[in-house]
Order: sequence, then structure tokens, then C-alpha cells
Amino acid sequence: MSFLRAILILGRVSNLPTVWTNVAVGYFVAGGTWDLTLLWLILGASLLYVSGMTLNDAFDAEWDRRHAPERPIPANVLPRSLVWYLGGLYLVFGCLTLGQVAGADWRWIGSLAACIVAYNILHKHWSPSVWIMAGCRFLLYPLAASAVDGLSEPAWFWAVAMALHVAGITLVARGERTGGAVKRIAWALLALPVVVLAVLIFVPEFTAFAIALPLLGGYWLWSARGMLKKGVGAFVGHLLAGLCFLDALAALSLGLGTYVALFCLGCFVLAGTLQRFVPAT
Repeated sequence: MSFLRAILILGRVSNLPTVWTNVAVGYFVAGGTWDLTLLWLILGASLLYVSGMTLNDAFDAEWDRRHAPERPIPANVLPRSLVWYLGGLYLVFGCLTLGQVAGADWRWIGSLAACIVAYNILHKHWSPSVWIMAGCRFLLYPLAASAVDGLSEPAWFWAVAMALHVAGITLVARGERTGGAVKRIAWALLALPVVVLAVLIFVPEFTAFAIALPLLGGYWLWSARGMLKKGVGAFVGHLLAGLCFLDALAALSLGLGTYVALFCLGCFVLAGTLQRFVPAT
């Protein structure tokens, strides 16, 4: 494993497109446009995501020595001290980019940074920490929106649904190394975005085209079941890439336009492609 590849693996960079679509939906639903502010928001959020994933390896180094010896730290590719330094650096620069350059609300930025650190401290010792991970994903939407205005009511429902969906993915991911089965509560959480898409159909300003969206979301989730035969890691990777797909459907439901939906679909394809080179988990 080369030094550069180790850095990419630490940051789980193949999942970054899922962050970009969360930010895009939050930003555009608040009235944002295709401008530099969106790029700065994406950069800052990406740095925070990579920070959380990098710090995850630093916190879990001893556990990885027993259960995942191929990870960069136990494989002696990167010293743990350097990983701590990189994770902290990403966190600081991510916060500064979001607050000082993109103009996002510092309350949302601070909340997200706190959730990232809290999850990494607690996740191996406290099972309800999956809800903290859900909080990390939820906060991306109002954080991005705060650079313009705020989220509309339907968008709040979507942010909550996607957060709970990510909690379901996190529950599934916990069994990757220990062979745990997918619990019923995880399946229920995974289905929530599809339910919300169905509810959004009945909002008056949405077109009849939205009727197809829950069907597409349900088909995508059902197709994901087949990935379990390849292992939990492949299943989780499929679900993570699917966050972009679900955001594309939400973009259409929320009236954000075809270009935003196409951006999300492009990120969906990119996430799946990147997973061939950098593992999602």
C-alpha cells in the first residue's frame, strides 16, 4: 500500500460524492445557485467528512490490529501520530472553509464538528452512537442551507429521513467484521427515504411525475438486497452510493430542477466507480 493510497483509504474518499449531493440539495432548496459558494460548501463539508473518517482510524487503531490488520495504521503504512495530525488538520480547515469562506452558520458547523468527534470517541463503546452518525448526516442539509437562508418544511422531513437511513446503514456496517445479521430495525430505517418520497407526492406544488419516485426508490432498495450475497461490505458500499440516487429523487420532488437531479445522478455513478479503487468502508 502506497502512502497516497493509505491517505485515500483513511478518508474513505469514495463516499465523498454522497456528501456533495447532501450539500447540493440543502443549498439549492434554500435558494442557492450554481456559484462559488456551492463549491466552497462542498470543499468544507468534504474536509469534515475526511476528517471524521481519518480520526476514526486513529481512535480505532487497537481494535483494527485485532479485526482489520490490513488498515493503514496496523499495517504500519502510516504512524498513528500522523493520522491524528491529519484528522485534526482536516477538521480545522473544513470548519474555517465553511464559516469564513462559504458563510455558513457557525452554530451548524460547530454542531457537526462536535458530532464527528463524539461519534469517533463513543462508537466502539456505546451502541446508541449510531444516532450521532445520523446527526452528522442530518446536519449537512441545514448547514448548507444556512449559507443562503434556511430549509423548507419538506426539506426538513427529507433531512431527517436521510439521517435515519444513514443510521440504518451504520447498523448494517457494524456487522462487517463481526458477521452480524441485518436487524429488522435496520431494514425499517433503510426504507424511510422511500416513505418520505411517497408523502412528498401529496404536497400540492409537486407534479404528477413525483408519483414514480417512491417506486424508483423502492426498486433501488430492493435491488440492494442482492448485494448481501457478496458480503456486508459490498452491501454497505451499495447503500452509501445510493444516497446520491435518493438525493436525485428528492431534488425532483422538492422542485429543484433537472440539473440538480442530474448532478446527484452523476455523483451516484462517480461514487460507484470510485468504490472500485477505494473501499467505501
